[in-house]
Amino acid sequence: MQPIGPLMHEHRLIERMVALIQKQAKQLQEGAEPDSRFIDDAVEFFRVYADRCHHGKEEDLLFLELRNKELPSELSGITDELIQEHIQGRVMVKSLHEANRAYSDSGTGTQEVTRLLRVLHGVHGDLMV
Repeated sequence: MQPIGPLMHEHRLIERMVALIQKQAKQLQEGAEPDSRFIDDAVEFFRVYADRCHHGKEEDLLFLELRNKELPSELSGITDELIQEHIQGRVMVKSLHEANRAYSDSGTGTQEVTRLLRVLHGVHGDLMV
């Protein structure tokens, strides 16, 4: 197996969660109420698996190794873009967690939860290689 193989497998697992997020967002757009338990689980998945496990490997191992290589500027720029996308993803996951808590506490904010699910789907959907 190539060294990139485990990262690619992790991407496929993240894509599966992204598909579930997309399904939840669609259900909300059709009038359903947010599934707070699912959203909590999705937040946990992104925080633990996608961010700590997967992004951690990319940032702490892969990207560091790539920075030690002489790469064309367009390729080294991609690493910087990916790091920024990881940061953006963390912000979106935190916002989704806060919106879901607000919804759970007050029963309001369905539109914000829906918006954040759609944004998170776009952020992570675009990251998949």
